[in-house]
Amino acid sequence: MLLICSQTLLAKGSGSPGTDCAPDVQCILARRVLIVAMPKRDQPPFFYEKNGKLYGIDVDLACGLAKEFQLGIRFERIAGSQDELIDLISQGQADMAIGKLSRTFYRALSVRFSDPYLNLRHALALNQLRIADLTRGGDMREVVKRFPGTIGVLAKTAYADLAPRNFPHAKVVEFANWDDAVIAVKKGKVDALYRDEFEIKRLMKTDPRNALLLKTVVLTDTSDPLSIAVRHDSQQFLSIINLYLSQRTLPANVEYLLKLVKTP
Repeated sequence: MLLICSQTLLAKGSGSPGTDCAPDVQCILARRVLIVAMPKRDQPPFFYEKNGKLYGIDVDLACGLAKEFQLGIRFERIAGSQDELIDLISQGQADMAIGKLSRTFYRALSVRFSDPYLNLRHALALNQLRIADLTRGGDMREVVKRFPGTIGVLAKTAYADLAPRNFPHAKVVEFANWDDAVIAVKKGKVDALYRDEFEIKRLMKTDPRNALLLKTVVLTDTSDPLSIAVRHDSQQFLSIINLYLSQRTLPANVEYLLKLVKTP
């Protein structure tokens, strides 16, 4: 699927990068188009489609990198999840993947990750009634550490992999759809949801009524680094991406991201 981001980029005929470079970079330059894998389902403010164009933080990053290379850009939005993005890169179907992509040990077995461009923390959305039963007047922090209930996660995400390790005493329930997971925790079918702090806090901003049913807990000793993924043999391309990221000024906190979220 070909979509053009908010900043139209055209490959230039002069002043382009030289041909005396590593094979992984030369392959991209010869094609004159940077192919970027991105999930097909919008996740604003990171990436979303409006009137046939792509916008968002991740889109701007990809477009800026293409501009540095003086290349055109093509977004391949066929992946149904972040895990599928990793598959596309490992199979060589795109030059890079971006799209609120978390670094995990399992994913790093098949691709290389850039330096993080944004760090989020892990968080929980707890059903108020169920957590009252679980704590029974005890210390909330201790309950969270040894969470004994059921935790809902979005399938094929980093949190589906992390939940069994970080909450070994809990029963993990995977949901194919985030909306279904939110309904489940509000109805008490699961005791908590586990995801990054932005998505958990967004639940409260987009619908303040959720605060009557849910309690949020941010795990301050955790980190969810969002990065760009490339093929395992794209070492030079990765070093250029890291150089590009080091020269960018990016929003570094969840508060900024929440300001970009539209409310009803």
